[in-house]
Amino acid sequence: MSFSLMSGGAESKKGPIPLVAATKYQIVGSYEFISVTTKIEHIPPGYLLLKTLTTGICQADLRYVACTRPPEILAERLPMAPFHEGVAMVVESGRGTSYSSGSRVVPVPNIPCYLHGEEGNGNRWNACPVCRPGGLGENFCAEALFLGSNIDGLAQTYLVYPADRVVPVAAQVPNELAVLAEPLSVVLGAIQAVGVTERDTVMVLGAGNMGYLLSVVLSEAFRVAKEQLIVTDLIEARLAKLNEISTTVNLRQEKVPDRLLTKVTKIFECVGGQNAGKAIDDALPFASPGCSLMLLGVSENSVSIHTRSILEKAIRVGGWTRSTIEDFSLVLDLLRERSFQDKVRPALHPKIFRANSSEDIVRACRVADDPDTIGKVIIDWCDS
Repeated sequence: MSFSLMSGGAESKKGPIPLVAATKYQIVGSYEFISVTTKIEHIPPGYLLLKTLTTGICQADLRYVACTRPPEILAERLPMAPFHEGVAMVVESGRGTSYSSGSRVVPVPNIPCYLHGEEGNGNRWNACPVCRPGGLGENFCAEALFLGSNIDGLAQTYLVYPADRVVPVAAQVPNELAVLAEPLSVVLGAIQAVGVTERDTVMVLGAGNMGYLLSVVLSEAFRVAKEQLIVTDLIEARLAKLNEISTTVNLRQEKVPDRLLTKVTKIFECVGGQNAGKAIDDALPFASPGCSLMLLGVSENSVSIHTRSILEKAIRVGGWTRSTIEDFSLVLDLLRERSFQDKVRPALHPKIFRANSSEDIVRACRVADDPDTIGKVIIDWCDS
């Protein structure tokens, strides 16, 4: 699939722009990057010239950085700049846009079918079935372009991006928290998809970055009480951050309380990898008849689960990935609240890395890929 964010147009709304030299850092091998300098001379109508300010590192990024995705996928997509979680500053605006220079935005990394290609006229009624009004949602668009997946991501100093694929960041939201908008938007969409209410008893499998943010949103935005929010993990340091808002269970040392047998109405799997199957099987005895099981962890290879238990209890299994621009708007509104900021801040790794070279990016990615690392690793691009 070919698509250029530089296609069309010839100038900003103020006329021709000064030449901008942009550096992108592309993956060419396992933990191997090259830097490529391009010249940006035009901003198409409806587009923005953005300067990358902050990016977060996701496990999805690391599968490309470490080249652990299937060889045929890597052959098709590399070289490619990673990262889809980020905050950027508007440098210039193309005609027909309303953003002012200096404003901060979060780029929504998902560009659905109705915004690119020959049919990219912005009309959702002409889109694929999932993108049309009433469809499953643009986050499941089979023809979508996604930053750091099938097009260059935010590992670049400047980029030209569609204005209707960004969401403004309020002044009171710092960059390092705004960068969490993407994973927060994913967990919000998953919670809404299964219809969580205050009456539910919810189990979250895995207290890593996704599990932590999911638990915070369940507690803060959906008012799931501590005794009704159960979070399991094998690492005490992860669970300790959630003790205040949830009932945490370290599966190395204890078991889920018997009082919860057949009482859990919603289960969210945030483990991923080969351990996802065991985590799900361990949780099934606690599922109530008709329980919803939502999969959020990514497993590159097949995992096995005990389907008999699922059948006997009529457990509804679903999966969730990516998010819509509406989800981004909702979580950025949540991030304006100081109490919510205080709750999500522990999701961050204590060290913020700088991006001035390929070596800097590799260093940050290695820390993010370390199993002992706790918290979202952030890269600051402000000096690049």
